[in-house]
Amino acid sequence: DAQLSQYFMAMGYYNPGYAGSSGDLNLFALHRQQWVGIHGAPKSFFVSGDMPLKLGKTEHGVGVVFFTEGIGLFHNTHVAGQYAYKKKLFGGTLSVGLQVGIANQSFDGTKVKIPESDYHQGTDEAVPKTLVEAMVLDMNAGVYYTHKKFYVGIAATHLTEPELQLEENVYTFIGRAYNLTGGYNIQL
Repeated sequence: DAQLSQYFMAMGYYNPGYAGSSGDLNLFALHRQQWVGIHGAPKSFFVSGDMPLKLGKTEHGVGVVFFTEGIGLFHNTHVAGQYAYKKKLFGGTLSVGLQVGIANQSFDGTKVKIPESDYHQGTDEAVPKTLVEAMVLDMNAGVYYTHKKFYVGIAATHLTEPELQLEENVYTFIGRAYNLTGGYNIQL
């Protein structure tokens, strides 16, 4: 998952129930670069957009999320669409959301450098020697409640804990995560 220091600005990334909660078209982009000057240092780019949608007398939210990052020889990309159903409740709005998308992961084995010496093994079956990649379906779900005085949300990402087969004997998986968010608006 993305490591965002401004996570509170990208609530839709962590909880699809947030889609359309602001009441406006919401566009957001972040770029993160860690350990500048070090070869293979983590770089990430994140873009999201969401907006409310009214169909008849019911309220909904829709959104899109795009995230890509490179860490060393790994490259991760996630693209997803979001939908949230909204219902007025106790003076606020309860929103239940689902996100469905594609996760792609690749590893560039052509850039693996194993030192040549009596102490190093020349090859390793667990390390691919070519550029390998895999793509899987990924799903997130969340509930988000907003009120004029506070907000609270809970979500689960990577519900299916997708496993990616990069090569015959090389697998990786994306583990499920749970997120709890909340805040209170203090009137000054």
